[in-house]
Amino acid sequence: MKGVIKIMIEYNNEFYGKVTYDLELEMLKPKMPLKLPFNGSECTLDFYIEDASPMYTQIKHHIKDYGINLHEIPNQLINLYKNNVQEQNEMFDEYLKDPTYMMRLFEDEIIKDFYEQREILLENETYFVREYEIETTEKIRTADTREKILDMIHFKELTLATNQIRIIGKCEYYNDIDYGVSITNDGTIYVGSVEMIYC
Repeated sequence: MKGVIKIMIEYNNEFYGKVTYDLELEMLKPKMPLKLPFNGSECTLDFYIEDASPMYTQIKHHIKDYGINLHEIPNQLINLYKNNVQEQNEMFDEYLKDPTYMMRLFEDEIIKDFYEQREILLENETYFVREYEIETTEKIRTADTREKILDMIHFKELTLATNQIRIIGKCEYYNDIDYGVSITNDGTIYVGSVEMIYC
């Protein structure tokens, strides 16, 4: 059986520069990963741009053949899409061009969330050890500094949605569940499992 060839279409975006389009995820991805300050060091993340409407992007850049052109889409929808893209660009400017402050907010919320989750998990010692194993349990129990707590977080991907920046990673105290932190355009921070944040 022949292998499946994954096609990545590349073009220049007026705001983000050279990007590829992932046909499977229906998202744009800049050629260069994004580097963010995290826990006193630099963290390199895959960075995806979630368009307000993948279909709009696909038609605009001829990525998929829908049998229609942009001029056939009602002006009201086109204007809505353009406003959403502008909002996304403004978020990028505010939080990602110089992300030090944003990452500090993320770190503070991660630590707050950690203490809350640890208190809940340690209420049932037997369950805790069974689910997280002795080594991880001890690591969580003895985490008493900012650095120790943040070392348990391993970021892997950042996505910029229309109204929200989201960072996804792995967290030892969430076991195999994807862990996420997000910031909305009004500055609100959400921390927890990806299922809780993005459902």
